[in-house]
Amino acid sequence: MNTKKINVLILMCQIETFQGLQNLYHYFKSNDIFNVNIIHYDMVLRTRRRWIHNIKASDELKKKNIEFIQYRGGGLQYLNPDYVFYATPYNIQYPKSLNISKVKAYSKICYFGYGYNIWDCRFKALRFIQNVDFHFMENELYYNDFFKHLEKNRKKISIFRKHSFITGHPKVSSIKFKEELKYINFGWTPRWDPKTSTFELYFDFLTQYFNKNENINLSCRFHPLDKNISRKTFLKNIEKNKNINIHNQLYYDKYFENLDVLISDLSTMIAEFFPTGKPIIFCNSSNIGLGSFGNEILKGMYIVNNKKEMADTIEDLQNNIDPLKETRKKLIERFYKLYDPLKNISEILISDYNQKK
Repeated sequence: MNTKKINVLILMCQIETFQGLQNLYHYFKSNDIFNVNIIHYDMVLRTRRRWIHNIKASDELKKKNIEFIQYRGGGLQYLNPDYVFYATPYNIQYPKSLNISKVKAYSKICYFGYGYNIWDCRFKALRFIQNVDFHFMENELYYNDFFKHLEKNRKKISIFRKHSFITGHPKVSSIKFKEELKYINFGWTPRWDPKTSTFELYFDFLTQYFNKNENINLSCRFHPLDKNISRKTFLKNIEKNKNINIHNQLYYDKYFENLDVLISDLSTMIAEFFPTGKPIIFCNSSNIGLGSFGNEILKGMYIVNNKKEMADTIEDLQNNIDPLKETRKKLIERFYKLYDPLKNISEILISDYNQKK
């Protein structure tokens, strides 16, 4: 029996991509088998300029009393890591010494998506993922889509098969299912890219609708990369609205808890909100690119194509008309409750560590 602890490092820079890693951190922290540390590094300047805020992730960690090591440069060999978790699959976001090719020389690399994947596989950063040792995946449908996408490059399929594991996603491990539903507090998460966002179509309509219906509330949460042209106009228009607000906190677990209904463009937020069991109004767009999993949970959402359909759906939900409630429950049982991601990832690493010893 090994007495040495398994040494895990978690790289983090942005609070927005940290929720799943935070859940994993606390799970490892409570397990005597693991020694876990968070390595906080500052975002590369050219990447930071794209963000709509300048809130330091380190300040948020301190508020939550989460211990971390501030990265000052150089490699991480001095910490003797067995496994290093990456938060995003984009090497451009990391200091050169934390590039995956450098760290892989002295540690095994672990990765799961920074958002629960709902897309087809065109968006995968394959160059990064082919170099990880453990790619933890959301569910069987996404796993199958991923390898169907790889059929064009059969030489790499065996590499990816060896390193890919269906575990469920740590990001939703702390999401609570709500049995008794209300339909009062609505959330809205428009896409950040004007080319794929329906923000311009709905922002004025939603402002007027909620202004007329003071018995319900709207809380809008913008993506940190938001580029929607009329965002400032919307913010100005709602300054005096008591029942419309902007959710500015970097963490959105409490945001989910306080919502009764989510209105959203195509986003990983949909897949992360879905296990609450609460209704989702999906703003349809010609630019969507759903994978098999996304198409399945779409069966549990209210799809709207225009302002009238949006108004009718909101009104139905206000009147407790929610015919998809049972459909959502069945989909949650099938795709979320089937997996225990924190336990699954932990057991995979323990097994691998014992084999190499």
